[in-house]
Amino acid sequence: MLQPATGPPLLSTHKWRVYQGRQGKSDLRCRDLLLSNLILSIMGAFGEFKWISIRKRQREGIALAKQLGAYRARKRIAIA
Repeated sequence: MLQPATGPPLLSTHKWRVYQGRQGKSDLRCRDLLLSNLILSIMGAFGEFKWISIRKRQREGIALAKQLGAYRARKRIAIA
């Protein structure tokens, strides 16, 4: 069974703690979790930024096509 480690926790504001196994090896689940969350947050921010820039360029292209008279919106389908 894992026993709580002695000494200060890895992060005092986080509920996860560092535990030591029978061989004295530290299990840094908290650090791995924090790094995973950080990486996913960064990747999500880049994805959102890219999505916003694509939508912006699409709106600009549609506006330019409307000025040139080349834009035709798709026909609306009546839903019964």
